[in-house]
Amino acid sequence: MNTKEDLINAVNESKGRDSVVSVRRGGEEVEVSVKPVASADGQYKLGAWVRDDTQGIGTITYIDMNGNFGALGHGISDSDTGNLVESAEGALYTTEIMGIEKGTIGKPGMLSGVIYYGPQSHMGDIKANTDEGIFGTVNQQFKKQISGEPLEIACRQDVKPGAAYIRSDVSGELKDYEIEIQKVDYNSSHKNKSMVIKVTDPELIALREGLCRG
Repeated sequence: MNTKEDLINAVNESKGRDSVVSVRRGGEEVEVSVKPVASADGQYKLGAWVRDDTQGIGTITYIDMNGNFGALGHGISDSDTGNLVESAEGALYTTEIMGIEKGTIGKPGMLSGVIYYGPQSHMGDIKANTDEGIFGTVNQQFKKQISGEPLEIACRQDVKPGAAYIRSDVSGELKDYEIEIQKVDYNSSHKNKSMVIKVTDPELIALREGLCRG
């Protein structure tokens, strides 16, 4: 089965007979017997919450010389359980940001926009969803849009508190803006939350009111 519709059809075809379902629990696959129950509309149901896809808007963090990318800086989690979503495959598509919701204490900000699906908007494929982010490869269509020279990436142990710069084109021109690295966490268990930074450049502060999560 590949879709929710496949499961719905199989359960209905059972006509209430016990169905054996393979589930993963605690990292181990087990088989359980479930008896479908007829609902008010006559459709048989297992009483299971099933999701066969997920989507969202985020930013590409880096692309290396071979077209491998990393994005988000955090994993894609189930909105109900908070657990990391296990996925077979995924894809990158072009988006247009329509608005930004400013974050407040206890509530992170978020991007809102439109995702354009279709062959012309397909920019790459996602191979892995991890706690540190999503990873995969971009296609030739994406590579044609890349400009500028590649930059060397520092290792975690090379990052020190103090003055630093971030590069952005929020003004319409690619420029470096000054920030301050206030704290560096070298703990290997905190792979995706290793720095606390503060924007100090007055030009960037005037252009934008703050940082957006992700």
